[in-house]
Amino acid sequence: MAAGAAIFFSFSNPPAKDPGGFKNLTVLPKDITKKQLDSTMDYYCISLGVHCGFCHERKDSTSWHLDFASDAKPEKGRAREMVKMTAEANEHYFSQGNTGVGEQIPGVTCFTCHRGNQEPTVKNLLPQVDALKQAEEEARKNRKK
Repeated sequence: MAAGAAIFFSFSNPPAKDPGGFKNLTVLPKDITKKQLDSTMDYYCISLGVHCGFCHERKDSTSWHLDFASDAKPEKGRAREMVKMTAEANEHYFSQGNTGVGEQIPGVTCFTCHRGNQEPTVKNLLPQVDALKQAEEEARKNRKK
């Protein structure tokens, strides 16, 4: 998760734009480098357990080459909505600093809910959340002793 958070938050001081630039960047920074873009896209693929063609349309029916600038697939639009949602959640609800209780609150990433699946699997997080709550209660009880 830390790697995913690093990807989302590494754009605060982006390096100079690659020559030629990229077309149709509406959510990611316009001055993103090829290395940053490739890393971000790889993270999306891993987080959702998909390949590039899940969001990107092929240039034509006889080619395996993808048209990365095309908005033809609705999955690409949905991905943009999710990137905005996670950025907003991180900005408004999660601290990147110390919370005052001895731990940092990690940011939300695609993997937080998707866990390598096309559809979010938030229900899989519930046992982990319950375990964290139980551990916190135990820690509180032990501090009182």
